[in-house]
Parts: sequence; structure tokens; C-alpha cells
Amino acid sequence: MALLFTKEDNDKLTQTGPGTPMGDVMRSYWFPAFLSERLPAPHCDPIEITLLGEPLVAFRGADGRIGLLDRFCPHRRASLALARNEDCAVRCVYHGWKVDADGNVLETPPEPPNSRFAQSIKHTAYPTREAGGMVWTYMGPPESTPPFPEWPFNTVPAENIWANHFYQPSNWLQGLEGDVDAGHAGYLHYSRDEWERQRATESRMGKFLFDPKPLTDVAVEPWGLQTIFRYALEDERDAVFWVHPFVMPFYTLFAASFEGFDGGVMHAWVPSTDESHYVYSVVWSNDGPLSDEAIAGLDAGQQFSAVNKANNYMSTKWNGDGYTQDRRAMDRGELYSGFNGIHLQDLAVQYSMGPIVDRSKEHLGAEDFLVIQVRRYLLDVLASATDGQVLPGLQPDMDYSAIEHRWVVAPADTALSLVLQNKDMNSLGEPIPDDWAPAEHAWSSLPL
Repeated sequence: MALLFTKEDNDKLTQTGPGTPMGDVMRSYWFPAFLSERLPAPHCDPIEITLLGEPLVAFRGADGRIGLLDRFCPHRRASLALARNEDCAVRCVYHGWKVDADGNVLETPPEPPNSRFAQSIKHTAYPTREAGGMVWTYMGPPESTPPFPEWPFNTVPAENIWANHFYQPSNWLQGLEGDVDAGHAGYLHYSRDEWERQRATESRMGKFLFDPKPLTDVAVEPWGLQTIFRYALEDERDAVFWVHPFVMPFYTLFAASFEGFDGGVMHAWVPSTDESHYVYSVVWSNDGPLSDEAIAGLDAGQQFSAVNKANNYMSTKWNGDGYTQDRRAMDRGELYSGFNGIHLQDLAVQYSMGPIVDRSKEHLGAEDFLVIQVRRYLLDVLASATDGQVLPGLQPDMDYSAIEHRWVVAPADTALSLVLQNKDMNSLGEPIPDDWAPAEHAWSSLPL
């Protein structure tokens, strides 16, 4: 297949710093800045964070409010990560300048007593909101601040949510593309334990190892792309269909049903620099608190908790140069990739591509259909942004809580388009009814 993406296209999609096309688009949305647990209490130590190429400092004031500021003091540019957390502001340790969460310079102690110098200065500050175990921010023009997105987990109690993230030293798009790539699941994510777990579980939602050639389709929605994966199940008569939305600018959603709870999983790939990002996974239950058993069951396959919090939330398998691979386990047939845990497997291969993939050198095939569609869609969004059009998901009547994320068990020859179009098709693992009528035609995919 001919190469589809130029270096110029690649730069547009991967560069997110100030003034870049993708960076400007991302700054139009609210997005996660860091986990709330990183600022656990009022008056705790400030933290450093880099988002979209901007070095920032975050602090929780005495009133519990979180400030997110340009990391460097407006006076002589000393780091405010060293600052004293005083009352509801930070005070630079170099000359004592005091800055609040709105970027107001409150005090400039070395200046004369009657000086009005402080009132003439406004430090860069971004608004914050806490929801779903995360601190969110908006980094665009204040006059264009959109409504805060009401994700489905915003309405459930805190004990129904498990939020976590990894720091990944590679570009954000490598992570997102891995999540819309259905074809890798039966290879990269194969392990003997996962095979046995999928074979034994009554829930057919998460069974993907039995189909090495899954089918995919896509539809454009006001908020992004609605993608669908089809994985044939053990008997090959049935299949599980994942209705799996990609929501601008870097989110995906899955339905979830584990260990007695029904809910969902949101993933987000938030750029730190062009060569690094934070991988978020937010699990929530609609039925009640997430039990220890439910979290343990999720963690057994995903390894969400395998992070080194003292090392910027890097994976515990990060050895300083890459991720630790177990070649002996590969030889024994226990791990296809030598990496244990679905999340680690994704991190390892995405890091192996280099800090930023040169997509002009790829050779894409039919299995890359969804990856191609997401890239084209993002390029179209960038083009429309320059024309002043409203970005996807920022329409005045946008309802994030209504975005579909479901799974359906149906005969394997059911058309993917039929599942996408019939939004009331939903399955929590019940047997297929005897009078079920599959589509007259089998699946069909859009042209590459």
C-alpha cells in the first residue's frame, strides 16, 4: 500500500506546543492535568507538571483550591516549585514575591512600601476543576472557555471511581493509535494467563484473544469518531462487538462489566512534551462502590497500579532505558511479548517506536483501517479549525454523558454497520435469542 502520510502531516499531528495547530486545538478543551492524589491536602508541597510543552507548577491552597501557574516566578524566573505554600498562594523563595491561583501578584516585599508595581503584573494562570479523581484544566483563551464536560463518571460518588495514570516517554499519538488498533490485541496482549482467564469467564465482553483478524468500522459523530471492533468468540458462531468512541481531542471510552459492577473505562493521552505524555485510565461503576475484588480483577490483567509515584508515575518496569522484557517467559509460551500486563505491553511497544514515529516510513495495510481514519479525521479537524468552524464536541448543546460506549454479543455475521446504527442494541452477556435475525449481508468496511 502506498504511503499515506507525509512528514508535514506527521508534524501537524504530533506537535502540541504553544502556537502549533494541534496545540491550539487541544487548548480549546478541558482536559486532565494530573491526578488529585498528587496534591492530597491543603497546604501540601507544590508539584511540577508539564502540559502541552508548557512548564507549570500546581499547588493546593489553604482553602483547598488548586492553582496551576507558569512554573517560573514573574520576577526573576526562579522555579515556583520551590515556593512556600502560604495561605491561598505561593511565595517565591528567591525574593518573596507572592502569587495567587488566579495569577495575581499579591506582594513584592523588596519594593518600596507605596509601590504599585505588583498591580501592573499578571502571571500566567489556568483554571482548574476536580472531577473523577483528577484535576482538569483549560489552557486556551479565557474568553473562549467552554462548559466543563459532563462525562458519565462525573455523576457517580468518588468511591465508585478508580483513576490512575502512567508517564510515557513517547508522543501522545502513539498511545491513542494503539487504542483504536484492534488487530494487535490477539498478539501483543496474548499471555497464557489471559487466555485462561478469557476462556473461563462468564462475561464475553472482554474476550478478544480468540480472533486474530478482528473486523472494524467507523462513523463520524459530532464529538469525534464512533468506532466498532468485532472479535469472534470461541465457537466462531458468536462475536462481541465493542462500540468504542474516540472523542476529541484524545479520549476513548469502553463499556465495562467486571466482578459485579457495570460501568465504563475512559482513556486519555495528554501530551506533556512532544516526546512524552500521560496515559490516563478512569474506571467507574454505575452500581455502587468499586470493591477491592473488582479493582484486583481489573489490575490483574491491566497492571494499572504498577507505577512508581516517586518517579513521575513511570511504570515500575521502567529500567531507565526501556521496559523490562522477560525473554524466558516468551520461550516458555507464557507471554507472547515478554511483557506482563496489557497496559505495560502497550507502553513497551509504543516506546520502542521512538519518541515520535516517522509515519512517512510506514507501510499500512487493511488492518490499519481505523488508524488511517483517525489520522485523516484529525487532519480534517485541523483544517476546519483554521476556517473558524466549531470544533467537535464544543457545540453549545454537547452532552458528553450521552456518548455511546457499549458492547453487543450477536451472531458473528452481523453487519458492523447494523450494530452502529441500532443504538438500542446492547448485551450484558445474555444468550443470543433464537429468533435473532442477522443482517442479510455480512460485515462491510469503508474503502481505505
